[in-house]
Amino acid sequence: MPAKKLKILAVCVLGAALLAPALSGCTAAALLQNTKYRFLSEEDVNLLDVNYAAADYIIGQARGSVTSNSLILTQPLTESQNPAATSKFARVIPEQVAARMVQLGYKVKASPRAGMAEPETRRHFILTGTYLPGETTVTVSLRLIDSVSEQMMGAYDYIIPINEEIDALIAPEPVAMRLPQ
Repeated sequence: MPAKKLKILAVCVLGAALLAPALSGCTAAALLQNTKYRFLSEEDVNLLDVNYAAADYIIGQARGSVTSNSLILTQPLTESQNPAATSKFARVIPEQVAARMVQLGYKVKASPRAGMAEPETRRHFILTGTYLPGETTVTVSLRLIDSVSEQMMGAYDYIIPINEEIDALIAPEPVAMRLPQ
């Protein structure tokens, strides 16, 4: 976050804290809570930049084990609190990390889904991870795992501030269910 916005945020939070005794508890809490989107504009979160940095870091850790001839399979992320939930966020993160890995010269393929080819039987690496949405941030944990040894070859954890775009991406997608007749 730029220094100017941090100063503005600090002044607003300090002002809210100083006004808190004069306001009811609910009003002060609402004043502090309503800063969720106020200071985080879309320019503050460049999802592509943070995901490319994650790819660079993971590949840097795995260098020597993962070569340009290695195959990396990607999987959608799992939401930590609700593993059955799906979201656009769960797919966008590994897609962007995978795109950067391809730019770096690695072979990357999406993990098989229903209707696609059988899973790889030769040694490969799996890009997987979790995300945990909070009130104002999302914590992302990425892992690159060797399919044979199940050893973690690279890992990167990072926090993304929630703005309107990120909030829309982390919204759970509706699930169609078939009811018995």
